[in-house]
Amino acid sequence: MASILGMLPFLFTYFLKTEVEISYDRLLYNEAFAARIPDFFSSPYLFMKKWLSPKFLFFALPFVFYLFVGFWKRGIHQKRALTLMVLLFFIVLLPNVSAYLESLINKTFGLNFRMAFQLIRIQKLAILIPYFSIGFLILTLLEMKPILKRMFPFLLGTYILVALASSSYVISNVPFFSDDITKGIFPNFKGIFLGTTFQKTDFDLMSDYIQKNTPPESIFFGNYMLRSAAKRSVVLDNKGASILIEGNPKGLITWFQHKKVLKQLPAMEKVKYLKEMGVSYILTKGNGFAFLNPTKEIGTLKLYALP
Repeated sequence: MASILGMLPFLFTYFLKTEVEISYDRLLYNEAFAARIPDFFSSPYLFMKKWLSPKFLFFALPFVFYLFVGFWKRGIHQKRALTLMVLLFFIVLLPNVSAYLESLINKTFGLNFRMAFQLIRIQKLAILIPYFSIGFLILTLLEMKPILKRMFPFLLGTYILVALASSSYVISNVPFFSDDITKGIFPNFKGIFLGTTFQKTDFDLMSDYIQKNTPPESIFFGNYMLRSAAKRSVVLDNKGASILIEGNPKGLITWFQHKKVLKQLPAMEKVKYLKEMGVSYILTKGNGFAFLNPTKEIGTLKLYALP
């Protein structure tokens, strides 16, 4: 329910403000869309296949176990099991159905709704259902085996200790302990003790340099985070293209065409092409523009001012 309420502003804005009539090359738009968004975000079948990995199947076990418990013990357990099943239906099945429904509407009425790929992402919330199942299974075991109540503080303490070390290499590939939920409970104590958590990265230092030593109106070709970190304009980045998908399909096509041309050009021609687009600086990690003299180097980052 909270997810649905949270989406209402997006839905209202989309239907009231977004252009869905096709006034551009639909095939070219689809090509640009595919260049930015992975196939599984627009194909329910491909997204569902991702759930069949060993990691996610591991998380399915507590859910299945609790379904058996719910229908065996009945009462409150059965109500909880049914609630989890309903949640699974809304989180997984409905977003997948939306993709086929959107495709049908677009083909029937000659429109170009572009919302289903966002709804399919909601399936990620399905990972919460196994966590609820684990909690309910623990409560059930404590009810059935009172001796476990005396062991519970020890088990909880063990989990906390493992959670504290969840960012380490040893645990980083262990299901349940390596996921974002467990990792997000506590801060990275290893980084705090070593002092690395509070150290500025190379990108932070470069952003500070750019903000102090380049004109505010400068246009960059590079990491999209320069927009917020250095308060500078960035062109032809993938993050910016994502914003164009729903609100400005013609802009997405233009982005795709520029990227396509740029990819085919040799390095020196790329510089000329970027200058024609108004770019004044390039920020890169590679050596693709080694024929230019870098204005600033920090770590692997190189800043080039276009001549």
